Amino acid sequence: THILRHIISETGESAGVIGTLGYAFEDGELQKMAITTPGAEQLWRLLAKMRKRKIKTVAIEASSHGLHQKRTWGLHFDAAIFTNLTQDHLDYHGDMKSYIDAKCILFNELPESSLALVNIDDPCSNKIISENNGRLLTYSIKNPNADIIAEPLTMDIHGSSFSIRSPWGTFDMQTSLPGRFNIYNVTAAVSVAFEYGYDTNAIIEAISRFKGLKGRFQKIELGQSFAVIVDYAHTPDALRNLILATRELSNGKIIIVFGAGGDRDNSKRQIMGKIAAQYADIVIVTSDNPRSENPMEIIRMIEKGISENKRHLTIPDRREAIFEAIRIAHDNDIVLIAGKGHEDYQIFKDKTIHFDDVEVAKEAIGNSL
Repeated sequence: THILRHIISETGESAGVIGTLGYAFEDGELQKMAITTPGAEQLWRLLAKMRKRKIKTVAIEASSHGLHQKRTWGLHFDAAIFTNLTQDHLDYHGDMKSYIDAKCILFNELPESSLALVNIDDPCSNKIISENNGRLLTYSIKNPNADIIAEPLTMDIHGSSFSIRSPWGTFDMQTSLPGRFNIYNVTAAVSVAFEYGYDTNAIIEAISRFKGLKGRFQKIELGQSFAVIVDYAHTPDALRNLILATRELSNGKIIIVFGAGGDRDNSKRQIMGKIAAQYADIVIVTSDNPRSENPMEIIRMIEKGISENKRHLTIPDRREAIFEAIRIAHDNDIVLIAGKGHEDYQIFKDKTIHFDDVEVAKEAIGNSL
């Protein structure tokens, strides 16, 4: 959503955004919201304000909760994008089938003239396509039968270059966003922009200038000899994809710091522990947002997925865990701080405190130099 808003804004047209990071008018300054897709009344009021400000295009994150609770009911989307779907929110939906069904609502309610852009490399894409009522276009890195194909050329910690073969032509792209998953994200955003007639050169130039978002594979660079990345990955597949994407960017060790949120789907905790142990070199298990739960109980559930012969550390205090990860990092290693991303708080049973992974990481790096 933010990449697409950036592209449209760079072409000279006013654009807004509504999603997990908050909402923004044409100036791009984000205002926080409590949830990804706001309730229907707040959503329509935001859209009315955007219309008064002569904003012509709005990129919205349509969450499964929002779709299931009909918060977006009555909106006619001109385009819908399916990027991927991983285990999450089962505390609300109950099972993966119900979760997928909620996501399908967006595509089932699309007008026939609206674009449905689907990543067919994701296993859930067939279900999305079967429920889709819109005008289908597919994109892929792996599948040569897709309508739009992205071919990675170079990838490192500083970004990626890739080509896109599409119904609108073949284009070379350069982005400072690292990782294969960001090639997927950029491909989706530029495809919508191409389809709706935005200037090709402006699109390519906008992508080259986009610097990313707080807490989304955010690189913390203060002159250290190793990489530090803060990311919002808080589900099993997101954690796996984060580590695997990082593997492609360095020959050093991968050190991961993560926990799991309290009062949420607890079935994913052991799975996340297993994934971290399988794909990272050094695992540091810590607290996320414990909420009403005992932080150590959450940690113990995560540790059930970590084999006894796997090197891992248990540091319940998240600040101490981040400091330790950065202390033990060597040249060319990558420290991944996962789970909270853009959040600037930590929720406990009896209090909510200010806590920002980016701020703490910067402090820890500063102490190590």
